[in-house]
Amino acid sequence: MAHERNASPMVLKAQLDFMATIACDLWLLSEVPRTFKTVSDPGSVAFSEEMDRTHKVFAAVWAKDGIEELDLIHEAAVLVRVGGVRACIFMLPSPSYPYKDWPDPGFDREGLTTTTIGRLRTGLEGGSGDLVLGGAWSQALQGEDEISTAEGRLAVEELTSALDLQVPTGPLPHAADGAACSIDHIAVPRAWSIVSAERVVAPQIAGHARSRDHDAYVVEVDAGA
Repeated sequence: MAHERNASPMVLKAQLDFMATIACDLWLLSEVPRTFKTVSDPGSVAFSEEMDRTHKVFAAVWAKDGIEELDLIHEAAVLVRVGGVRACIFMLPSPSYPYKDWPDPGFDREGLTTTTIGRLRTGLEGGSGDLVLGGAWSQALQGEDEISTAEGRLAVEELTSALDLQVPTGPLPHAADGAACSIDHIAVPRAWSIVSAERVVAPQIAGHARSRDHDAYVVEVDAGA
């Protein structure tokens, strides 16, 4: 999203109008300006309020039919209920984030990732096949890249296994040339059928470098009865 500190309300409203017209029940968003709340209907969006970075938040959930905010499970996450589904978006430490500012104690990325995932697992366990999980995990689950770590990948795999989730975004491309796999993911219950999973590439804006961080990952599922 347009996360500049001076993001125009007109731009944000245009984004919201676009989101409202798309046949998508649930949006898991990253790098969201706080002013997005001012153009959204009350009760339709929730932010990870604990980690503010100069007028934006790392994680947010938006749903056109409204959401119910649930307990705080980590400062870098937001957990809500949308209808009969729990939805959580979270971020994990990345090489570009100052580790000293991370809410968990530690001095290296591997330790912070493990601690964060442990807290998330505690807050997310106990459901009944009702969880959708997504976010900027900074970990490719297939192939090799310069961002992922073996420890981080293993921790994510253990988390999704413990929560009985599948990750259809795993094989999708991340780099512009398609050589590396996604480090941003959506996980859904293993019992759900995956209809499709795709990466939607953000268009190039004249005069601006294209950022792959603005791409979207879309998963269509059949959740059954």
